Amino acid sequence: MPKPIGVISIPTDVKGPLSCDAILTHTGRNTGNLLFGSAVYSHFEHTQRFPFNFTDRVQELNQDFAGIVIPAANWINPAANWGSLADRLEKLTIPVACVGLGAQITPSGIDQLTEGTIRFLKTLSH
Repeated sequence: MPKPIGVISIPTDVKGPLSCDAILTHTGRNTGNLLFGSAVYSHFEHTQRFPFNFTDRVQELNQDFAGIVIPAANWINPAANWGSLADRLEKLTIPVACVGLGAQITPSGIDQLTEGTIRFLKTLSH
């Protein structure tokens, strides 16, 4: 069997009666993330979902997985700081692909991006 693909995303299996506010919190204030994350996850035969704080699983990912896919709709904007995710991705030795990395910024606003987000983008570019 080939090595599986890791998908780093929010959990898409929301269960139980939840308030609207709880669902929005769970989805990063965007319920479209549920659909997007599920769609990416379903495109691979052998997958396992990982949370964004996968720090304690880096060795396992590097050893047992063929690569990582991150569903990331509209992440690039001045309010975002993806430095902590960049810290974790920099420890991976396997390929990382990001799907749907949309930018919510005008060309003149690039100077407003946080250093963490810029480092995240540079990490993905390698």
